[in-house]
Amino acid sequence: MQPETLAGLLSHLGRAGEPEGACSGLTSAQLSALRYLARANPMSRTASALAAYQGTTRGTVSQTVKALVQAGYVTRTPSDADRRTVRLDLTQAGWAKLEQAPNDRLVAAVARLPQHQRAVLADAAMSLNGALSAQDSECGFGTCETCKHREDTDDAQADYCCHSGCALGSGDQDCLCASYRPRFDLAAALPTTSGRAT
Repeated sequence: MQPETLAGLLSHLGRAGEPEGACSGLTSAQLSALRYLARANPMSRTASALAAYQGTTRGTVSQTVKALVQAGYVTRTPSDADRRTVRLDLTQAGWAKLEQAPNDRLVAAVARLPQHQRAVLADAAMSLNGALSAQDSECGFGTCETCKHREDTDDAQADYCCHSGCALGSGDQDCLCASYRPRFDLAAALPTTSGRAT
C-alpha cells in the first residue's frame, strides 16, 4: 500500500472513531473532551493539552470545558506545583455520562482484533507517533512505555517521570501523555519521502 493511501486510511479511521452527533445533551466536542480526560494521565488533563490533542484552539476548548464544568461533569483544580496550571478531572457524574454514551466504535473494533494484531498495531502506532512527535512537539502524544521522560525505579509498582517530576502509578503507564517524547530517534528510523513511492 502506498504511504499516501495508508495515511488516508489512518485519517479515516480516526474520524470514524469519533462520536456521532450529540449524546444525551452533549455535543460531539464535549463527548470527545470527556473521553480524552478519561484516557489522559493527570499531568495531561489541562485545557492546552486537550486543545493540542484535538487539534483545535484554546478558545474552542475553553468553551467546551466551561460547558462541562457548568453541567457538573468536570472539575477544575489548580496545580500545587504551578498555580497558573489548572487540572481538569471527571466527576462521578462525568464518568456516569461516559457510561451512558454510545460505544467508541474504534475502541470496539480494536478490542475485537486478535492480541497479536493489536500488538503489531500498537508498535506501528507508537513508531508513527514518535516520528511525528520528533518533528513537531505539539502533536506528541504517547504513553510511558517508549517515552524518554520515564525513569525506571526499583519499585515495581511505579516509575518516575522526569518531565513532571513525579512518580507514575501503574494506572498512569498506559494513559495518554501530552509531554511524550520518543525514547529513541524514531523519526530517523522512518524514512521521509517526497512524492509517491515506486
